[in-house]
Amino acid sequence: MIFFTTYVTIFRRNHERTERGRGTPARVEGSTIRLPAGTDVQVGDLLEHRSADDEPQRMVVIDAIHPYMLGASKDDDHIELTCAPLERVQAPRAMAPALHPAMA
Repeated sequence: MIFFTTYVTIFRRNHERTERGRGTPARVEGSTIRLPAGTDVQVGDLLEHRSADDEPQRMVVIDAIHPYMLGASKDDDHIELTCAPLERVQAPRAMAPALHPAMA
């Protein structure tokens, strides 16, 4: 059984590029975040939580593992996320400016 010791806010961008946030209990251990089973989260979502020194931390979900254990109750199951700090995530190549062939 996982004890969720903190609270995170999940942000997902919709088609108009605005972010919607919703909160959920979580267990944060470095770049690994565990959420209750059934939480609506996917790769590319942004997570925000407060660190031990009360600074806001924003991370991007880069991997999500949804374990489905046979016979497990909701209390025994969780979603395990691997995240990276927002400032470390690179812009997609489609967003990068194109260089002149002489400079490429």
